[in-house]
Amino acid sequence: MDLKDAGNKRVKAFSLGMKQRLGIAIALLGRPQLLILDEPINGLDPTKIKYVREVLKNMNEEDGTTILISSHILPELHQLATVYGFIHHGKMLQQITDKELDEKCRRHVHIEVDNVEKASCILDERYPESQIKVYLRNVIKVFGYNKNISDITKELVYGGVGVEKIGYEGEDLEEYYTNLLSEVKSNETA
Repeated sequence: MDLKDAGNKRVKAFSLGMKQRLGIAIALLGRPQLLILDEPINGLDPTKIKYVREVLKNMNEEDGTTILISSHILPELHQLATVYGFIHHGKMLQQITDKELDEKCRRHVHIEVDNVEKASCILDERYPESQIKVYLRNVIKVFGYNKNISDITKELVYGGVGVEKIGYEGEDLEEYYTNLLSEVKSNETA
């Protein structure tokens, strides 16, 4: 954990970051198959955060160690996690893989229409370079489209499709969690 320069320094004289790295080092003794860490980067400077992240990734990839991390620092988790469990008041709200989360958070054009079949045909024909996915009964997401969305609106309207909603969407991990939590809270009050 890069503590070799601590020398004969007493632990009580360690900085918070050094104590954190010492705790991780102790947890790593014996090469555990399961490692549970609570806020492992608390108190670390950016270079040590990167160092700890690399050590944990290597343990997972090379040794097959399963690592369970509890943290409120969501951007850091996004660089490390392969499966996310979102917990609120002790209840698991959602468990999702990193690939599923990336797909949900990926920037795209979100369109709600009155005729999804007709709209998807028009979009497939007019924008073959984009990836068009149909969700639910009236939602289409267009990935890889970086032009003005008013062009999509015009194409759909000229094609006889009613556009109820259109706009760019895409979230980072913090926004995703906040939106998930808002959805849960609104369902609790309903």
